[in-house]
Amino acid sequence: MPGPRFYNLSEEKQSLILEAAKLEFIEKGYNDSSLNRIIEKAGISKGAMYYYFNDKNDLLGTVLENAITSLVSKLGTDFIFSSREDFWEVLKQLMVKAIETPEFHECLIITRQIPSRYLESLFHDHTYPQLNHLWIGSIIENGQKLGAIRDQFPGDLASEITSHLFSTLDTWLIPYIDHIDHDVISELVDANIEILKAIFAPGHVCDGNKFLVFRRLERLRNNTVV
Repeated sequence: MPGPRFYNLSEEKQSLILEAAKLEFIEKGYNDSSLNRIIEKAGISKGAMYYYFNDKNDLLGTVLENAITSLVSKLGTDFIFSSREDFWEVLKQLMVKAIETPEFHECLIITRQIPSRYLESLFHDHTYPQLNHLWIGSIIENGQKLGAIRDQFPGDLASEITSHLFSTLDTWLIPYIDHIDHDVISELVDANIEILKAIFAPGHVCDGNKFLVFRRLERLRNNTVV
C-alpha cells in the first residue's frame, strides 16, 4: 500500500502519478515496465517515488485499486433490486456493464504478464478488498433481504466467497482477453451467475450447460497459439 505521504499529495498529483504508471504498465507490460520512465512522465524525483511506494509491485497494486474505485464510481452502489425474481437478472446487467468498462479491460491488460501466484495475492490484497467494501457487500445484503441469497450465510462470509470466486475467475480469464466480445462476456457472466446461484440461491438446480463457455474459450485459445 502507498505510504501516507502519497495521500498527502493533492488529488491532481496523485492522479498524475497513477496515470503515468497505468500507461507504462499498459504499453510495456509488467515485466518491461520501468519505474524510471514512470518517474520521468510523472515529473517527480526517484527519492519521492520511494517515499510514496515500496516498489513496483506496490505501485501496480495501487494502480489496480484506483481503477476499481473508478469502476465502482461509474456503476454506483445504489442498486435497485425490486424482487427475488429479478435480482439475478439485474446482477447480470451490472456485471456485464462492469466488464465492458475501460477500467476492467485495462486491469486485464496490465495484469496479463504477472505470474498467477502473485496475481491472486495482488487481487486479494489490493483489488478485491476495495470491490468487496464498495460493491459486493451491498449486493449480498440486497440479495439476502429479498430472499435471493440464503440467509444461512453471514453477509461477510457470503461477500468473501463471492470475492474469491470473482478473483479466481478474473485470474483465469486474463489469457483469453483477445477472444472476448460482447456475446462472450454475456456467456461468461451467465456462467458466473450460475456458480453463485449454485452456492447461494435457495432451491436452485444447477445448469451445467452454462459452463461450456469456459471450454470453448480454452479450445479457441489453444487453436490460435503458434
